[in-house]
Amino acid sequence: MALSLKEQEKAEDFGITLKLDICGLYKVAAERVLEQRNFSQALKLFELSHCRPQHIIQSFARIKKVPELVKYLHQAVYDDTGHAALGNTKQAQDILFQCFLHECLRLCGTPDGCMMLDKFSQFITDKFLYDQSVAMEGLLDCGLKEQLFELAKAHNKLQEVLDTMVKRGCIDLSPSVQASLASRQYISTVSEAADGHYLYQMMPSTFVRFLITMPVIIPQYLNHILTLLPNMNVSALIRLANLFDPSHSTIQPLLIKAHTSRPRSHSTGSLVSVADSLSSGIGAVDDTNAPKLDEYIEVFLTILIILNVQRGRNPATRRRGIFPVNSDKGENELYSEASQWTQGRVLACGLNHAALLVNGDLYTWGATKNGKLGHGDIEEEQRSIPLRVETFLMLK
Repeated sequence: MALSLKEQEKAEDFGITLKLDICGLYKVAAERVLEQRNFSQALKLFELSHCRPQHIIQSFARIKKVPELVKYLHQAVYDDTGHAALGNTKQAQDILFQCFLHECLRLCGTPDGCMMLDKFSQFITDKFLYDQSVAMEGLLDCGLKEQLFELAKAHNKLQEVLDTMVKRGCIDLSPSVQASLASRQYISTVSEAADGHYLYQMMPSTFVRFLITMPVIIPQYLNHILTLLPNMNVSALIRLANLFDPSHSTIQPLLIKAHTSRPRSHSTGSLVSVADSLSSGIGAVDDTNAPKLDEYIEVFLTILIILNVQRGRNPATRRRGIFPVNSDKGENELYSEASQWTQGRVLACGLNHAALLVNGDLYTWGATKNGKLGHGDIEEEQRSIPLRVETFLMLK
């Protein structure tokens, strides 16, 4: 069983002449050598038998020596001596990958399992010769999505991984995976995969990060944003409010497009005054499916109202005079009431201020310098959140 290359070729020719199962004989020889704990020779014989990596791992598992196989192959692969352990380095990496899968499942939920997962993740990102298509299928079968996306990001396989998950009907992503994908280099791929359905599975805070990083996708998810608002925390609502603030340059191109894509109105002092001041010289855009300007404003106002409620639930952030929405209401009632508020009549909306008339009360926000909003100079930063103009209330 320890033949030279020349002797091996002669033995194979002799076996073929006798019509023997050469691969089967090599497999039997490998099993015998394995029982003697000669791992190196056993692996070489297994390779000559052309058996699958899973059979090799099962053979080691029968004698409870898979951890030793992992250790042996890991050292060989990282010392670039995998060709010595087997006939080639790729075969060594393929077997080591399957060994990691086996051990991660065996040790799942134990401290040793966590260490094995860390070592597995390092191997996935460090090495490139293992069969990545087989690896992706194996990781999906075992439910190791963290490692699956490590592979996808390290080897430029994100689109392939997302498509494979769609075909299998498992597009749910853990919060940690979502967070790892919320960067500029991945957002375009994630938003386009499965017609954007992955973004509908995102946690609200992660979804906001996607919108901030890639504002161009906002029109596609405008209705979804409204459904998420009651579940957002104050931090996410503040970031979203800043994103939808008409005075900020990020949202202005979308507002301009929404305004110029429909017939111009002769009304003055209306919702379109923001875009009027920005769209001079810009031609109309024919996009009948794009959200209207008042839909963007509705989202912005709803964000502010729900932000007020969330702050009102926390005594440390409760402020006087903001929209008086009942903070004890449930999410459905909260959204319903917020929707009613957004149906108010906007009297003016400019780059530095806005005024809204709701149920006979006037609310203004924006730049407060010289008391121009009717609140006096009450804000140190000279910018006000939506506040009711109390003077008009007293005059009623």
